[in-house]
Amino acid sequence: MHKRYFAPLAAVSLVFGLACSSSSKTAETPVDTVSLLDGFTNTTVIPTYRSMSDQATALAAACQTFGPGITAADVQTACDRWAATREQWEKSEAFLFGPADYYSLDPALDSWPLDKNKLDQELAKIANGSITGFNAAYVRNNYDETLKGFHAIEYVLFRNGAPRTAANAGLPSAAEITYVKAVSEVLRDDSITLEASWAGFTKVSAQKQAFLTQAGISIPSLPYSDEMIKAGQGSAVSRFSSPAAALGTVLQGCIDISEEVGNAKIAGPAATGNILDVESWYSWNSTLDFQNNIRSVENTYLGGVDASTRNKGLTVFVAAKNSGLDAEIRTRISAAITAIGAMGRFEDRLSATDPKVVAAIAACNDLRTSLIKVRALI
Repeated sequence: MHKRYFAPLAAVSLVFGLACSSSSKTAETPVDTVSLLDGFTNTTVIPTYRSMSDQATALAAACQTFGPGITAADVQTACDRWAATREQWEKSEAFLFGPADYYSLDPALDSWPLDKNKLDQELAKIANGSITGFNAAYVRNNYDETLKGFHAIEYVLFRNGAPRTAANAGLPSAAEITYVKAVSEVLRDDSITLEASWAGFTKVSAQKQAFLTQAGISIPSLPYSDEMIKAGQGSAVSRFSSPAAALGTVLQGCIDISEEVGNAKIAGPAATGNILDVESWYSWNSTLDFQNNIRSVENTYLGGVDASTRNKGLTVFVAAKNSGLDAEIRTRISAAITAIGAMGRFEDRLSATDPKVVAAIAACNDLRTSLIKVRALI
């Protein structure tokens, strides 16, 4: 099962306003940290999770149309919705702290590799009637992370990088249809849980509220957005001791995913040469996954999911204290996205000596190195 590393917050300096001694440091400019945390929450996190849960709802609905007369067009529609949901999830991986961590939603949604052998056994049980009443509740209560989430759905919908057709591994079987209907509902509800946990239960649509209620999923009355924005206002409203502590957590999320993309998601399969170690190999979506992971850093750093309205990101904080470092990070974000894209289809480049793979790993590590420098400014 795929594991992620979260460095302890103690590793991050929490002394707000501490300046580094770099000669490129600009003159101190007061920064409204609370405003940055508000911007991070409301222009980056919540819009990303809202888009994800919208797409996950559409994905589940597409899968519910499957039946005995399933067509290639039905599968294509579901594949499109899977890709759209996947995009938003990958763009959220710079902020896997908070609800994604507390409720184990990261592994529930995105553990890899998929336990294909076990899944095939479960599909056989569904097919021969050994499992009765198979539905979303059964999945929630009986399956671990390796049998659900994005990659379980991907396995049913895709083969060899393309949506399944009669000529491409055959259309999904009756057992697979039963399975994917239930698993897609669970993914939908987990996605809505992320949105509601950050925004608040009453801030999601009535339809989404109904899905959570039907699934028996309760959302804490205090949304995590309040914990971020009210950091330092006491343990009754936030687990963060100060705005600097919250800002340090945001920074650490960017550092963690930069490291993971380069040193785990790319370097791991490249070293083994094993296609089964690649994250999204059924759909051949891995290169785009990696780019969207770095775009999650970009959105967090620049402030917002819409490039035309960005104005409240870590860049404001860093630029006020070290303009040279800010420029370096911006450049390295773009360089990492470009280097990853230059690999083309990652599934075809499983070699630790492939120059483009080496370059992509180096670009991610360069970005991580630059982001670590920000710790000295917090």
